[in-house]
Amino acid sequence: MVDRGKEPKPFKKKFLSELAGLRFPVARIHRYLRDGPYSPNSCIGAAVYIAAVLEYLCAEIFELSVSVARSFNRMRITPRHTFLAVHDQELSAIFRDVTISEGVVLSRIHTALLKRLAAKLELKPKQ
Repeated sequence: MVDRGKEPKPFKKKFLSELAGLRFPVARIHRYLRDGPYSPNSCIGAAVYIAAVLEYLCAEIFELSVSVARSFNRMRITPRHTFLAVHDQELSAIFRDVTISEGVVLSRIHTALLKRLAAKLELKPKQ
């Protein structure tokens, strides 16, 4: 036989997420867009864009949760840390009506109650 050069490399399947440089599943999001009540003929570019936005939001929330956990001197992120992380200036508009399981509540005193408390303390005689 005559050697005609290099042997062809075996075909390696590339996933859409690898092609886009993302970690979120682009093909799954595209399938959800097609099968859902959105649009039966959505392009793959829409799925790539949505996957990129979701990946960015998750990375941002994770980064903020890590910083909250470190501020409490903890090594493990709990739902409380995630809850405190999403209630910052940037993400509070997105997570306005979201309930995080076991996230407890924000420690906040209403301003009307603070006025009453201040008035009550002023009326109290000093000892």
